[in-house]
Amino acid sequence: MKVLVNENWIDLESPIYMSEDQRARFIGFLRENFGEVGIIEVEEATKEFGPREVVMKEWTETDLLELLSSKENEVLAKEMDRTIMSIKMKRGSFVPNFWKWMKENGRTSPIDLKMVRDFMREVYGR
Repeated sequence: MKVLVNENWIDLESPIYMSEDQRARFIGFLRENFGEVGIIEVEEATKEFGPREVVMKEWTETDLLELLSSKENEVLAKEMDRTIMSIKMKRGSFVPNFWKWMKENGRTSPIDLKMVRDFMREVYGR
């Protein structure tokens, strides 16, 4: 099952296995929160096709700097070859932490790659 909301796919990253009752409640939850939700039935790949390899792309410091730009999520997704949902999720976790760190450390604009590197080293030890 793929779920369509406002002409964008909701990216659930991995299959969610559930009973029919759970599925109905899940779809109800999505409709309650996102309005009309289109459901498109898709067949799950069988074992004869082999395991599906999921490649997790690492977020580089340059990627993180781009997340701080004013570019639309859709533009960043295309430029970075990522899903729109992954851009939204990373922005949602990275940007507020970065702004908080800037404020706590008296940092000001302009934001550059060195500042992102300093943040990553100080906050995450990278």
